[in-house]
Amino acid sequence: MKRKLVIASFALAGIVRLFLSFVLFPAWRLGNVDSAIGSLRTLNDCAHTYATAHPHQGFPKTLQDIHTDGLIDGSLASGVKNHYQYTYLPRISAARDSVAGYQIHADPTDCITCWHFYTDETGIIRAREGARANDTSPSL
Repeated sequence: MKRKLVIASFALAGIVRLFLSFVLFPAWRLGNVDSAIGSLRTLNDCAHTYATAHPHQGFPKTLQDIHTDGLIDGSLASGVKNHYQYTYLPRISAARDSVAGYQIHADPTDCITCWHFYTDETGIIRAREGARANDTSPSL
């Protein structure tokens, strides 16, 4: 009898845990987070590819520049993909009149307490939960 009670309590605890995980953090949000991280990796790779192909300009001035070179799709170039808004900020070098670096923010469009991401020309992706990530946020 005691053994059945222990098994039943473990089963009940597992069901409660599973229920709470879906209520508190639905699976589709995990997919959006994975997509955001993958999109930032893609944008980093493509920005460096663009800079290599355009040495006088350096990094792209906009996401549309990367799309024009055929390196990213139109949905990512628009700045919105899978419930994340991507903001690309070029860092213009006054001495060379070129783009010496960039910052990219990926912020959720429909969730206040979700993960926000940040990356720059270093390629390091940083994250913060519930607030906009920046260059001082913890790296992944």
